[in-house]
Amino acid sequence: AAKEALLSLANRYAAGEEAHEGFLDDLGALAMTERGTAEGGEAAVHEAKIWADAGNIEAGVFLLRSAVESDGADPIEAARNAQRMLGASFGANDNAERLAALRTYLDNRDFVEQGTAIPALRAAAAKAAYDVGVPNLAVSLMTEDDGIDITRTLLRARAALAANAPQQALALAAPYADDPDFAAVIVSANLALNQNYAALAAASALKDGPVKASRMADAAWRAGDWASAVRAFQKIDPASMSAEDALHYALSAYMAHAEDAPLAAKAVLRRDESPYAAGVESLFSKDPGGALLDRGKALVESTDEDINMAREALNHG
Repeated sequence: AAKEALLSLANRYAAGEEAHEGFLDDLGALAMTERGTAEGGEAAVHEAKIWADAGNIEAGVFLLRSAVESDGADPIEAARNAQRMLGASFGANDNAERLAALRTYLDNRDFVEQGTAIPALRAAAAKAAYDVGVPNLAVSLMTEDDGIDITRTLLRARAALAANAPQQALALAAPYADDPDFAAVIVSANLALNQNYAALAAASALKDGPVKASRMADAAWRAGDWASAVRAFQKIDPASMSAEDALHYALSAYMAHAEDAPLAAKAVLRRDESPYAAGVESLFSKDPGGALLDRGKALVESTDEDINMAREALNHG
């Protein structure tokens, strides 16, 4: 009767009631003493769920696996329970919990990957890997064998890009170029491949807003399309503009033959106390013989070759 009462309590606690103090110890003892029996297997499953709910996913999956190997528990049902536990941990806000879930999953794939929910489980694991900063693992967890799904494909493309595989990211994203999320991947992948005009074309398809302006400015600057760069930089809020962007904005304006330095670029350079603030002023100086003749003016002329020299000098000064 005591065993039945303990298992009945376990069912209640699994439904959301808070377990009383010492319950987990009692349940673990039952699982141990009744090992190899149906009651022992049921107790082990309940104990596993409680450990997982408490954040110890390693213990939870270990107990489920032990229930199969030692107590004759149904391996498919145990795997489903493990999948549910892992899925919850993959979606946790705590990176440590997600990393623990990934380690547990990788160490127990032969046990966990049973049943029909494998593509969804792998996708959840891949997203967790991507979110915690291990994109190579995310890429390795997703394959065409899991079927084509637009959400998983977007995750694969983003993970490939983060894993320094822009060509793979581009190939994955290209069929969905009309989708803004995929278009953003295409822009970044083209920039990584130094295909700057392609990046500029892809950026033009993005939804209007700060992301589009930033991506277009970057692509146009790198492509040497100065007029497009100026137009894009004009749409960036100076409050969110970096000193590097401000410098590129000013140089783009100079190369586009603007008479005056953009006010926003000058303000940002002054705000960030950039060493190039005075140099930007000199580029647009009306007095060619003035005192402020920094290396930017000496190098920045009206050809792509000269602007590349200016970039290198400014970057390695």
